Amino acid sequence: VANHTDLLHREDTCLRITCLAPAKPFKGYQVLKKALDDLWVSGKRDFVLRLYSPVPEAAPYMQVQEEGFRYENLPDIMADTDVLVAPSIWYETFGFTVLEALSFGVPVIITEHIGARDIVGDGGMVIPAGSVDALREAIAELTPQKLEAMRQAVRSLHIKTWAEFMDENYALYEDKQI
Repeated sequence: VANHTDLLHREDTCLRITCLAPAKPFKGYQVLKKALDDLWVSGKRDFVLRLYSPVPEAAPYMQVQEEGFRYENLPDIMADTDVLVAPSIWYETFGFTVLEALSFGVPVIITEHIGARDIVGDGGMVIPAGSVDALREAIAELTPQKLEAMRQAVRSLHIKTWAEFMDENYALYEDKQI
């Protein structure tokens, strides 16, 4: 698990938001952009959004790496992330970027359409898919104290190993005695 610096102890209090999904409509890119555009226009400009795909139109708060990222870059990406946002509006069977963020101790904001919502607990926020208002409000309420509480919750999560998952599934079949 990466060691993250508490926002309260950083000189730069700019909220570092990461979205690893491609900037596509079904991944909720327009919802995320509109929510952040609204915050920016309202005068709340203490955030940066890091994206790892080409974007249709960059905004002043964006840092875009058009060529994407490689798996071996994840430790550095997550070490420089305060919150991962996965705003998908289509149904995701799980959402491995959510699991990856949590494994690095990074809180998440995800939509109800992402299967990983079941493991987030207090280590993140689950919002309605497609809701610009809910996403904007979730980001706006990320104070340093709230982020630290979410990081603490992430650290206490127990994410099952593949072996644990398989054992539970086999037990379900054994109980059914099909």
